[in-house]
Amino acid sequence: MVLRNPKTAGFVINPYSHNMPIRRDIIAQINAGPVTQWTVQENTTVLLGIPADDPPALKEAVAKYLKSQKNVKGAWLVLMDRGTERSFLIVVDFAGDRSATFNGIASVAVPLLREGELIDMVPADDDFGRKVTRDYPPFYKRRAFGC
Repeated sequence: MVLRNPKTAGFVINPYSHNMPIRRDIIAQINAGPVTQWTVQENTTVLLGIPADDPPALKEAVAKYLKSQKNVKGAWLVLMDRGTERSFLIVVDFAGDRSATFNGIASVAVPLLREGELIDMVPADDDFGRKVTRDYPPFYKRRAFGC
């Protein structure tokens, strides 16, 4: 309810006694959940492509977040179809802690997903990530210093 109304800042538990405010950023982090890892089975067909229903709000929110992350050089978004499941796939060119980077992105991306939509992330330096970075344009690219 809070995340659906951009004017709502959060809610308060026990407003007349302990007064515990729960801000919208905390709700978004709770909704994002932890980053989990999965491995595609060897004979699984995975199709990639540009989403027909391009999610500009998702890309804008993630790009805004990534601008504040000095360890991220670029990000790509494609639609991934694994037969029974479709998801957005974000490929991230970063240095440092994978969990912290992916959890940070999830904290801004997951609240913008519609019901039933999923998001996956992979690093740009693994085989799958390299294919995406080679075949698709980035939606976020860090500008070089002085540009």
